[in-house]
Amino acid sequence: MSTTPPNSAYGEATLTTAHTVAVTALLRARNRVRGALSVTGESAWQHTAITFQHQLKATPITDTTVDLIVRLGCPPAAANCVRPALQHVEALVYRADLSYEDHQRHHTAPDTTWRQGIDAILDAYELTTDTALTGELDALDAYFDLETRIVRGLETLTDDLVHATCYQRSSHIRFLARLAHHLAGMPADEEFLRLAAHVFARDEITADRVTYESDLAEDSFNTVRLHAMLHGPQGAADAQRALCSRILGDLDTGLAQADRPTLLRFANAYLPRLTRRRKHRYAADPRPRPLYRPVPLALLRHHIRAQVPTSARLTPVPIPEPFPEPRQRA
Repeated sequence: MSTTPPNSAYGEATLTTAHTVAVTALLRARNRVRGALSVTGESAWQHTAITFQHQLKATPITDTTVDLIVRLGCPPAAANCVRPALQHVEALVYRADLSYEDHQRHHTAPDTTWRQGIDAILDAYELTTDTALTGELDALDAYFDLETRIVRGLETLTDDLVHATCYQRSSHIRFLARLAHHLAGMPADEEFLRLAAHVFARDEITADRVTYESDLAEDSFNTVRLHAMLHGPQGAADAQRALCSRILGDLDTGLAQADRPTLLRFANAYLPRLTRRRKHRYAADPRPRPLYRPVPLALLRHHIRAQVPTSARLTPVPIPEPFPEPRQRA
């Protein structure tokens, strides 16, 4: 197949700079994969291999990340070029996740080659020296070990520990968001990413509430289960609410100090557009909000902070009723 960027599909007039950067990066990576890509002198095939199950697990986070960069100004055409790489990297994360879950239940040897696979992909994109990216992978690597110790009862459970796990677990989302910026040729806004880290941590709580029953059936890590162990089934819901409030409090502290560009990016990413019809208020739109431009900074900050607790994107989903469990598992 031809490796020429698909100018004819979009027309030269609409082939934006971001799209060109994304296509060029993809083609460069493809050429390197066909050539000298290796892991410690071996073929990278086994390290980057994924299954259909891994792909399915990765899809929701990939979709969320693509949606985010579109809201931050990436043209949809460029975002679609970035999607395959994001999907594959996130699938490798879930390859590790599923392997560690099996390790926790059955004491099998965990898959440790997932990181080499991701490092090989970063090398293809010439990103192995980016310490922000590799730092998130280090945090995720450490989290898998921490989760195993928690599941096996080797860590003393506290509310502070459960809070910390939400940020450590979400390191893969932070990594994917940063990678998406690189591949789309977008500069990463560090102040925005610091705010988004609280949203990503809060999303881990939401995911645990949605998957509680399946996690319970599969004997998997879940913060609702941890709170049931800590506080009993009757106190788990209150503990979950307190955890969510704590993370949103961390977010509010960040918003109280954010500058105007960061506030506008956060609003575009996570808050409704109140001037639109209700059903379109959360639709992805990379365009800035012109009504916010003349608003004084203090008033803008107050408005955005007030919107967060009522935003459908940030409102918690219902808390399931947990079942009694032993405090410690073998």
